[in-house]
Parts: sequence; structure tokens; C-alpha cells
Amino acid sequence: MKRLPKDLADKMVMDVLISISKLDNVPVSFAKDSLDIMDNPIDNSVITGVLLTKARPSLFNEKEIDMKSILASALQTVFVFGKENNIEDGFDNDIWKEFSVDDEDKCLNSTKLNFALNQFVNAFYEYERLEEKYPELMKFM
Repeated sequence: MKRLPKDLADKMVMDVLISISKLDNVPVSFAKDSLDIMDNPIDNSVITGVLLTKARPSLFNEKEIDMKSILASALQTVFVFGKENNIEDGFDNDIWKEFSVDDEDKCLNSTKLNFALNQFVNAFYEYERLEEKYPELMKFM
């Protein structure tokens, strides 16, 4: 994955927040929310991740895109298996709301699911990168 410098990510989030604030019917509270997002590194990071979900094809390499596709397919397979065997009650309802047996494109177009899969792929390969860069430290992790 290509890296995005923090100052560029912050600018990207700020630009989007400013653009949204200029839209009609945006509540006044949006300005405070925007400041809160910019002041909170965790919220800012999550918003950056959501925004990058739209740009992922240009940021992910082919291996990362393949992993994301395999994970999505595996989740969809488990969902269909659960539905067909009446065992969906054992699954986490929050994630299953993103799937549909009747509409296979639903999970492909789910911003929430795409965000989660992107974060998983990022974390997986970041861990691998850290193992290569700091092998002694990562032995203790």
C-alpha cells in the first residue's frame, strides 16, 4: 500500500469537512463536530480511512486487493451457509446486516464492510512490514 503522510491526510479530511459545511441545510453543530474530528487523532484517522475507502484501488497493490476480495468472498460464503442451514443466530448480527443472500452486490457496495476489510488488509501488511523492519521488537509482541 502507498503511504499517505499525516499532513496530507489531515488536509484531505479538512477539505472534505469544509466542502460539506458549505452545502445547504448543514446544521450549525457540524462546525463543532468538524473541530472535534480535527482535534481527535483517533476520529480523524477513522474519517481518513473512510475517505480512503473511495480511493483504495489506487492505493492498494494487487496482492492487497486480492486479499480483500478473498475475505469478502469468504464472509459472504459463511453468511450464505449460515442462512441455508438456519444457524445465523450464532453469528454477530451487526456484520450480517451488511450481507444479503438475495443481493450479492450489497456487501460489495457496503461502505462499512469495505472500510473494515481495508483496515484488516492494512493491519495485516503493516504488521508484516514491522516484522521485517524490527524483527527483535516484534518477537516480543
